[in-house]
Amino acid sequence: MAEIVLRVVVSAWLGLSSLLMGAVCLAQPPDYSESWNRSVKLEAEGRPRDAAEALEPLLDDYPQDFQLQLRLGWLRFQAKQYSEALIRYDAALALFAESVDALLGRGWSRYYLRDVEGARRDFEAVLARQPDSNSAREGLDLLGSPYSVSASVSGIAHGYVAHPTKRAAFGTSVTVPAVAADRYLLGGTYRFTHFLQRRGNGFPGSWSSSSFDQHEAYAHFGVTFPQWGALLQYAFLDNDADVDQIAHVVGGSFRLTTWGSLFVGGNASFYSDFNMLRLGLSYRLPVASWLDLVPSGSWQYAMGGAMDGRQGGHAGLTLAATWSRVRLWTGGKYSFPERYPVYLDEAVVYNSPDEIGGGAWAGVGVDVGRGWSLAGAYEWALLRSEGDSGTVDSAMHVGLLTLAWRGTNR
Repeated sequence: MAEIVLRVVVSAWLGLSSLLMGAVCLAQPPDYSESWNRSVKLEAEGRPRDAAEALEPLLDDYPQDFQLQLRLGWLRFQAKQYSEALIRYDAALALFAESVDALLGRGWSRYYLRDVEGARRDFEAVLARQPDSNSAREGLDLLGSPYSVSASVSGIAHGYVAHPTKRAAFGTSVTVPAVAADRYLLGGTYRFTHFLQRRGNGFPGSWSSSSFDQHEAYAHFGVTFPQWGALLQYAFLDNDADVDQIAHVVGGSFRLTTWGSLFVGGNASFYSDFNMLRLGLSYRLPVASWLDLVPSGSWQYAMGGAMDGRQGGHAGLTLAATWSRVRLWTGGKYSFPERYPVYLDEAVVYNSPDEIGGGAWAGVGVDVGRGWSLAGAYEWALLRSEGDSGTVDSAMHVGLLTLAWRGTNR
């Protein structure tokens, strides 16, 4: 139906333009007139590809001929050679940017090439100039409201070395983010973690085991555009350790994209006996077509209880590389020190009283096709904890395996 509407619109226009071209052809050399007339005849015989080939030799002598570029675009479109049609419509628009016919032809060419964003822009540009264009409106209706929905499931394992109270942890998380109408972001994450805990005076021979569970829920809502974006975020955390610990976290972040992307964020964590304010900053800097450099930093300040007045933060650096369907990343950070840090963009709230002195991480992800991807990551962190025998330096090892799927109506 869309192609029929476009055929009628352009054919009507060509009927009018043929009258004008008749006068133009009289002023052109014989080979121009002969080629144009032969092209019209071949099109009438249902041979649009041959009709285009009859005209294309004229491009060498008449590259600035708007009507020639426009007609070649239409002939290639009729022949279902959408890539070639797109080239001709682009050339026509370079000569006359306000042409509704060229915009409409390019929009439908992009539609059949599955360039949804490009087709949408062209159809909207046509309606801005010609609000009653049924063909452009039909194109937008066929594109529908763009959206994508993702779902991922992760398996998580923690291992603690020389920690005074924790031995290990195992858990899973489920994340469902969505993008609607190309600009609205909505998503949530639920994570369950089962911790195996040590009891005793801090010496390995006297440890006994106990356990507790932790539940976390995260939600975000925001908007995104090519040059900027913003998010509002919320997290809730509850565990059933010796003292039931509940935390509410609210935050927000802002992205500004020019050459690279600058991310600025802040959040406030509310516990029963203290509150924590945190500011974060990162910049995703493209240093090559396949490599990004991501420096980051943060500062946090505690208020209330035994934590009152404590400050901390971190400085970090990540390298992220992408080749075709493979993604690699690695990085590290120095902390001075961090306690109860929150990373809402990663759906992580560290609610342990341990001080974090630094860490390192690495990961690999592979797009396996049909919207599916698989990723594995490892992180190491240096901890300082208070045990029965005093301050203890320990280490945390985290492994993560994620299976994700992304669906879209594009």
